[in-house]
Amino acid sequence: MKSIFLSAFVFSFFVSANAQTHVYQFSGSLNETSSIGPALTETLSCGAAPGSYITQVLTIPSGFCGSQPEQVFAFNEGGGLSYPNNSFITGSYTIHLFFEFNALAGGYQRIIDFKNSTTDRGMYILATCLNFYPNGNVGTCPFFEPNKYYLISIVRDATTNLVNVYVNGALFVTDYNDATGDYAPATPTTPVIFFRDDNAVTCEDKDGTIKYLSLKATTSTPAEVATVFANICAIVLPLRLTGFTATKVQGENKTDLQWNTENEINTEAFIVERSTDGINFEAVKNVPAMFGTRNQYHYTDNIVASVPVYYYRLKMTDRDGKFTYSNILRITNAANNVLSVSPNPAHGIVSVGGLQKKGTLLLYNAEGKLVARQNVSSQSITLDMGSLPAGIYLLKYVVNDVVQHTRIVKE
Repeated sequence: MKSIFLSAFVFSFFVSANAQTHVYQFSGSLNETSSIGPALTETLSCGAAPGSYITQVLTIPSGFCGSQPEQVFAFNEGGGLSYPNNSFITGSYTIHLFFEFNALAGGYQRIIDFKNSTTDRGMYILATCLNFYPNGNVGTCPFFEPNKYYLISIVRDATTNLVNVYVNGALFVTDYNDATGDYAPATPTTPVIFFRDDNAVTCEDKDGTIKYLSLKATTSTPAEVATVFANICAIVLPLRLTGFTATKVQGENKTDLQWNTENEINTEAFIVERSTDGINFEAVKNVPAMFGTRNQYHYTDNIVASVPVYYYRLKMTDRDGKFTYSNILRITNAANNVLSVSPNPAHGIVSVGGLQKKGTLLLYNAEGKLVARQNVSSQSITLDMGSLPAGIYLLKYVVNDVVQHTRIVKE
């Protein structure tokens, strides 16, 4: 009959630590994010075609959840998702859905059904209003718009049979009396259906997309629901590494590592990995994630002076065991070599020591003009300054991106 895209969303970080929550983020999979709950299955009716994963910018009523396209699950008209309940959701629950409908026509569009599509009873959007079929519209009407994501949060208390519905963190339906149990599973193992209609009436389905779904077998407080909505964009967007640098500490056997992140919600830790050949890496530090929308990290790594080059990368691990790698950074460990010039003051030929067997020597006069250039192929070389006028010169030794310098006085 009707079909809608409901967005009910609850995230485990914003609920009690001992209240298990099943979370689905639709980033290429219908599996539960933390692998503690069952996988969703797609369910079709009314000749619907299977859905697919697409990328889109998430538009919300107040603007956008970031400007980058994100992966979402697109369901077609007549299609939906089934949650295999297995006695997890019974009389008391909190369900959050973050979704959009591509169109809001005059008919019914199902959001959620607790009776396995055997009756028309359920929650719908009718035109632009929230509808508890067959009991009528509830909350502000008209309200919803097409092509915009809403967070719909449904909280039911089995003791009182009262249902509260929140839209974008604000209370939308207050203490609806569900004494008939229309909005609780028919049995402890009845699946919970999202979006798909039944065939009791000619199919009135519409297509849409979903980015987040979560189910918890306890009630949430209004403050907990509001917190979820306040963080919804950060929760549904992936971790972004906005900066990663590695710098050799001048005069010390240390590397200074710094990195910045955005949308750090599901991240467990950052593992700093080091290599001397750029191929084989070892973990040298596990840095716990801070959790938040923007964070800065710092770690100082002790290194060996005799190793000429080090490589670094970050292994970014999630709470569900998944991980990704950052780009690889390279630092040259040359700063511990002391650049020496003898004799200094100079008259003619000078000997330059403290070099590696590569690099370039650059000699500048007091005006900053390059007056000599010489490639380095040994740990010490000679430099002829006999033809240069008296004055103060700056000698630079460049190896990759590392620069050492010293002053030479020509008499």
